[in-house]
Amino acid sequence: MNGFFNVYKPEGWTSFDVVAALKRPLRQKRLGHAGTLDPTATGVLPIAAGWATRLIEYLVDSDKEYVGRIVLGSSTDTYDAAGLEVATGDWRAVTRAMVEAGLATFVGEIEQTPPIYSAVKVAGEPAYRRVRRGETVELKKRQAVVHEIEVLGFEPPGVEIRVVCGKGTYVRSLAHDLGQLLGCEAHLGSLARTRVGPLSIETAVSVEQLREEGLAGFALDYLLAPDAVLRAKDAAILSSKTVEEVRQGRAVRLYPGLPAGFGRQLPLGRKCRAYSSEGAFFAVLEFAGPPALWKAEKVFPAS
Repeated sequence: MNGFFNVYKPEGWTSFDVVAALKRPLRQKRLGHAGTLDPTATGVLPIAAGWATRLIEYLVDSDKEYVGRIVLGSSTDTYDAAGLEVATGDWRAVTRAMVEAGLATFVGEIEQTPPIYSAVKVAGEPAYRRVRRGETVELKKRQAVVHEIEVLGFEPPGVEIRVVCGKGTYVRSLAHDLGQLLGCEAHLGSLARTRVGPLSIETAVSVEQLREEGLAGFALDYLLAPDAVLRAKDAAILSSKTVEEVRQGRAVRLYPGLPAGFGRQLPLGRKCRAYSSEGAFFAVLEFAGPPALWKAEKVFPAS
């Protein structure tokens, strides 16, 4: 079994809990999740099986979409509703226009400080573990990319938002920082991840349903092909001779779906899906420079 399951993570579960719950029903020792969700958050949690776990990094690097509820008037030590209240503020003068203007300042390439209760590593250990031991932890600002923030509803002290962002962005920090900007304090009341790359919440399967189908022997009906998470990337069909060269680690000349000479304009590191002439996905290639040279970044077993 090699591919991805689009799983809906329920509230109260860790991402590891989901993986652990599915190993036996799916009869898979090699399972991994793409992109950790906080226990209080719900939504899309991609689960990779077999050698598709080697493709997890591409999903982690892809854009993600969230819907959440910001609560104005108080901040917490975790930046969400699971934490202890550390400060309060008056939100009654805050308008929707003020919220929208404030959130607009977080769109683009920004710097944000992750919550201290997060999995960010400090000397090789997650920050939250150190905090729970009573250690003082100070996290540095990190680069993040926010593509869109939309206010879906404004019923103070609640603000419903939709966020599209890159990897490593903390929506909890966006909520906290909005409260600081508006001078009223704020935290994230709830959060659901609605999309990871091409995987959306509309097609996600619950943990319980997947467990039942796995035990009944029907898990494959929910399995997405390994290359399903790479559909936004270039693709090339290779001759049997070129397939062998790729498997031997040689750089090859390709113009995947592009006119001759276009390869000279591609950025180094651009990725391309590689298929055999029979249509079997077998590698991820990386652009290595003109003239149209590509080399294997990952090669997978023959189907």
